[in-house]
Amino acid sequence: MNQTFSERFAQAWREPTPQKLAELLAEDVVLYQPHLPPIRGKAAAVAEFTRLFEWLPGTFSETRNSRENEELALIEHVLHFPVGKSYIKVPAVDRFILKDGLANERVVYFDQIRLISGVIRHPGTWLGFVKYRLGAAR
Repeated sequence: MNQTFSERFAQAWREPTPQKLAELLAEDVVLYQPHLPPIRGKAAAVAEFTRLFEWLPGTFSETRNSRENEELALIEHVLHFPVGKSYIKVPAVDRFILKDGLANERVVYFDQIRLISGVIRHPGTWLGFVKYRLGAAR
């Protein structure tokens, strides 16, 4: 039985790796997220996922709701970022344009302040956050 894109997304994000997430993406994918330049291409996306998981290993997401057709998927989920002895939980909605079952474009909507305020409360994460954000400007 073939899984929907939303099902594959949920499965990949339960225990994510850059490679699992890359399996959802078309080669020429464009990823848009708040306050950062677009990420263009599958290789750049893998590099971004790698940097995220190097900074916050143990990051995962739980899918709450989804709707899709052959061309579009909307996925409501909660990202869990391990910071300190707990997780910062950030609700998000990803909007995907699909082509042949793969993400050709993704726009994610979330309140970035929730993550930043959690990082501010845990000084041990500051250097990693700065490196992560500055690395995105490459």
